[in-house]
Amino acid sequence: MNTNIATTAGGDTVTVTATGANSNVTITGDAGANTITLTTTGANSVTVVSAGAGADTLTQNGSGANSGVQWNGEADADAIRIRASGTGSATVISGGDGNDGIEIGNAANSLDNLGGVICVDGDANLAAPTSTLSASCDGTTITNTLAVGDVLTIHDEGDSDANGYTLTDTLLTRGTVKIDYGTIETLNLKAGTGADTIDVTNTAASVNTNIATTDGGDSVTVMATGAASNVTITGDKNAKDRKSTRLNSSHLGISYAVF
Repeated sequence: MNTNIATTAGGDTVTVTATGANSNVTITGDAGANTITLTTTGANSVTVVSAGAGADTLTQNGSGANSGVQWNGEADADAIRIRASGTGSATVISGGDGNDGIEIGNAANSLDNLGGVICVDGDANLAAPTSTLSASCDGTTITNTLAVGDVLTIHDEGDSDANGYTLTDTLLTRGTVKIDYGTIETLNLKAGTGADTIDVTNTAASVNTNIATTDGGDSVTVMATGAASNVTITGDKNAKDRKSTRLNSSHLGISYAVF
């Protein structure tokens, strides 16, 4: 069955406890600040949420197996949180205009409840605020200023397992978890409290990438950073931390590590 919900006007609260298996559902928000929550969706279903203008709050607490969910934040600064997704599912996030905050991870700040692929596009952003990094040595100062813009934060700081993360300029993987990202201006990766391994093959060009090891004694290897990028690596206080930076290519930008 096709089910279409339109809030019309006023800034509304829409809570969807579940959708039917093999169903198509659309939710269209108005120009107010809407709050839209999906508890779960049916297996093999597709749900499309278009929030409309306004600073909307959009939350996905789960989705069905082999289902698809499309979140369209549209205009203004939206807050989008993906807590869980079903096995074989696809979750697509399009932030729209404005500086959006997109967060991935369950209520305990773990990625363990993600069963399908997630694709994130921040879309258009505002020029302000900005973030600046600089490095100085013997009279030479390199400074790079970037818009904070759309912020993608990946929460795994509550997970105590020894996880392996691989980060490229378009993709983060952690075990079976796969998060594709693009057109964002800031990426925050908060790793777990176990003895984690973080391999960075590259970071996105002209993007702020911030990696926090959290705790546990971790190994961080950076092969390269993107052109005109700002990168911070913040280690925890565990004496067993092992961090190495190997830049196999030279880019214009700042790579700044805090241990």
